[in-house]
Amino acid sequence: MSDKRVTVEALRLYVPYFQSGEAAEARLADPKDSTLKDPRSRAQLLSEKGLKKLAYDELTELTYPLMRKEIQSVIRNSHLKREEDEIFSVVYYAGLGGMERGLRKFEVSKIEESATNYIFQWIMVYAKKELLRLEAPMGIPPTRFQKHKKIAAVRKKLSELLDRPATNDEILEYFHTGRAEFKSYNGPKIKAAGVSEANKKITMELIEEQEDIEKNLSFAQIFDASEDYRSERLLSTADDIPFAESLMGTFITTQPFSEEAVAVLKSELQQETTHSEDEFLRGMAATKHQSIMRVWREYLSDPRGDFRVFLSSERNSGFSDHDIEAILKSFGSAPKSKRSAQPARYNVLFQS
Repeated sequence: MSDKRVTVEALRLYVPYFQSGEAAEARLADPKDSTLKDPRSRAQLLSEKGLKKLAYDELTELTYPLMRKEIQSVIRNSHLKREEDEIFSVVYYAGLGGMERGLRKFEVSKIEESATNYIFQWIMVYAKKELLRLEAPMGIPPTRFQKHKKIAAVRKKLSELLDRPATNDEILEYFHTGRAEFKSYNGPKIKAAGVSEANKKITMELIEEQEDIEKNLSFAQIFDASEDYRSERLLSTADDIPFAESLMGTFITTQPFSEEAVAVLKSELQQETTHSEDEFLRGMAATKHQSIMRVWREYLSDPRGDFRVFLSSERNSGFSDHDIEAILKSFGSAPKSKRSAQPARYNVLFQS
């Protein structure tokens, strides 16, 4: 099994079988479908349903090596690392649930080299959600515990800035005055100015609750922002929108961007990266990283470019959590040039 891995070719082969099987299951369960009375039609639907299971089983086997590596990594960076053997299966099956959701939403006609990254984004989002549920101390809902982690990251960051322990009042002020915000292309909840809705919801009660857990319940290791939960990644991030489901996460699946360029963009947006993307970033010189990001900004700001076309097509398509106008403004003034939508200077973003 170690030499197997999911590839774009495998997705091109198996995703259509999975999706047609999903449709067949829905029809078989519909008592109003009159075609089920026809033995041939019913046999065809049952065949498609069976092919869906075969496709899913094959994709499960192909994704297992990398899933195992990624899930082991996030567990070892959590406070449950000593219980890895006991919780691996629970987190793994949550990741498979994420893969199923991703396969259902997959646009087969748009499969590109970044398609495997798209599937793993779904896998790891749901795996990490399950791990957070397992991490949360007894009696504390995972969503509330995630806010505790964000508060702990700010407490650590602010204490380092002040060179002394930050008070709860100072932490609340840090959240409510916009100092915990950063500029992002990923949506309106993270704005260049003002306070995001997520940070407005941080209350003194939450801050005191986090302090009590950290001090009195011996859970200090949970809040170690130097591990997987880096302070910068926790500030102002939307709690419930996986990157794969966000506007930018969807857009990068529509073009044949290189894995290197996607890694730089996700790093700039402070989104979780895959193991292979981390490898790209670790081996990349700072000057190259900055150069690629400059091209990204110009590409995304191009008034005649692919991203503007995508925004126009998606303006009424269900991205209700995303203020498209705010995203456009975050890019700054659009270039006045009449150059084509994808001039040669953008080639660095695409697969060669």
